[in-house]
Amino acid sequence: MKKKKPQILRTMTDIKVFLLYILDRVSYPMDDITMSYIIVENAPTFSLEYNEALLDLVESGHVHAERIEGKTYYIIEDLGRMVARELYDTLDAGLRERSEECAAKYISISERGGKVTGTITQEKNGRYLVDLEVTDAEGLLFSVRIARPSRAEAERVKENFEQRPNVVWRSLLFAATGKLDYLS
Repeated sequence: MKKKKPQILRTMTDIKVFLLYILDRVSYPMDDITMSYIIVENAPTFSLEYNEALLDLVESGHVHAERIEGKTYYIIEDLGRMVARELYDTLDAGLRERSEECAAKYISISERGGKVTGTITQEKNGRYLVDLEVTDAEGLLFSVRIARPSRAEAERVKENFEQRPNVVWRSLLFAATGKLDYLS
């Protein structure tokens, strides 16, 4: 099946809403290089207008920028979040979806300040329940419970999750949505 042609962001406002959408969905400081990758993969053309829009958003207090060790990091401010959430629906739904999938490829749970927890409890019937959860500054990202027949299997699940939470997160997104982009 052909991918739908990307929506053209016609105005500076469209570009700003698109940038705010990405920063809001990520919810942690994103460096300029990662931001560029997401823009290039989702916008039909990459131009200086994106940089201009980002600078305007910083100057207007919608986005905070900070330069650290040669990279500029951006994070959405409360003002940007409040204003942009009113305008998200003006963006094409496909563009929003593709942008979020793309961001998931570049963003690790640890980078977004995620807290990873795994616990094991034994049920009366002898099975072991493994509860896996990730939270970030915004709250719950995901929570899943898996039953395993032995303590050893439950420990393997918990250990794998704690060592590779991004893989588990992306796999869950794929399983829930059926979209292969989460796995790439």
